[in-house]
Amino acid sequence: QRIAIHRLTPKPTPKPTPEPTPKPTPEPTPKPTPEPTPEPTPEPTPEPLPSLDYTELETLLSEGKWKAADRETARCMLQVAGRQYTGWLREEHIDKFPCTDLRVIDQLWVKYSYGKFGFSVQQKIYQDLGGIRGYYPETWKKFAEKVGWRQRRAVVWNKWMSYSELTFKESTPYMGHLPTIPGLTNGKSPWEVIKKVRTKEIPGWEGFVSKPGLKFDALEWKTIPPRTETKTETIIVPYGKAAAEAAIALFSRVESCGL
Repeated sequence: QRIAIHRLTPKPTPKPTPEPTPKPTPEPTPKPTPEPTPEPTPEPTPEPLPSLDYTELETLLSEGKWKAADRETARCMLQVAGRQYTGWLREEHIDKFPCTDLRVIDQLWVKYSYGKFGFSVQQKIYQDLGGIRGYYPETWKKFAEKVGWRQRRAVVWNKWMSYSELTFKESTPYMGHLPTIPGLTNGKSPWEVIKKVRTKEIPGWEGFVSKPGLKFDALEWKTIPPRTETKTETIIVPYGKAAAEAAIALFSRVESCGL
């Protein structure tokens, strides 16, 4: 009986041994890619210092002495360009005029006239009229009328103003009336210039006179009748192509200097 019971009792089924779970192999941590080192930004080249001290010009402008300031402006520009002995500038001198000095002069005029006067003001007026580099007589005349260098006087329509006829006041109705431009005004009457050429007192003028007492060829001044003239008056040379080109060159220089 014991034997039979032993045979009928089933043997316990052995539990399967679980296979060990493999540990995950850690992925290699990627090395961070170094960021490229930015190239150092070059420091902007400092603008050169002005060639002159413009304290006197600022004083005159701050006191509202517009005529004296206009003459001081001409003196400074001629000195910077090395043209103080000739008294005028032409395209080749203006194209090389230092931007630093031009900026100082213009900013002083704009500041103390509250935006009414200045070379940059004149340049904007000329540009708005469609003016470009080069001498275009009709555009030049329109510009002169806008800034008050050509006005109606009595029965004369659009007369070119002499220097003494300009309005050296902030109350002038003309934007850009000042400053005048060295070379557009010469400081003396044509007759006085001729007289000084004859006595060799002004270096450089000899080449501009065709025959003493008649006319200036290069400046294209109108015929001057032979006469003795003692009156001193600064005139604007409206018929002078070279003088107008100098003014237009100045407007171009204003633009290229970023004024």
